[in-house]
Amino acid sequence: MIDLLFLLLAVAALIGILVIVPGIARVAKVSNTKAWLAFLAASVVVVATYAIWALYKTEHNARQLESEAIVPQVGNGNVSEVGYVIKESTNRSLWEQKKAIMWSVKIPVTNKIWGCDWEAGFSEFKENDAVLLTHKPDGGPDGVDWDGYLIGMHDQKKNKVARVWVLDAEDIRRMADEWQR
Repeated sequence: MIDLLFLLLAVAALIGILVIVPGIARVAKVSNTKAWLAFLAASVVVVATYAIWALYKTEHNARQLESEAIVPQVGNGNVSEVGYVIKESTNRSLWEQKKAIMWSVKIPVTNKIWGCDWEAGFSEFKENDAVLLTHKPDGGPDGVDWDGYLIGMHDQKKNKVARVWVLDAEDIRRMADEWQR
């Protein structure tokens, strides 16, 4: 969302430069087209340079998180459920230089859907990948421990582990409804 706002701000600034500044120059009878074109070109270069740098930094930060060795904690009150990824979405925030991955994991036995927000480790789970979801039931004894793990179960993704933040999809919908009121 912030990226969209940044892009809209950049476009508005460029439109302002293209429309307002030449209008002022005409009114003042000081029209130097080459200078304005140079200024416009420099502005585009600055915005493009930032966007490329921010994308590089975003991917660099994501690679650092992916390289973390994650050892899942099994037991200690954790529940392990076999399921599969029904939806995967990836967003990159150029403003914050952060890659956000969200998986929706369905557990067929309970017919429950969990939202898993990637924090570190393996990030290449795709739709229909079989996974083992390990987490505290209902956020642990205090209801505040939403840490969990996604563990791949087949093919090249077998035993690949991602540390995730796990929320019940119904809880997410309920919170969204409350925030909209």
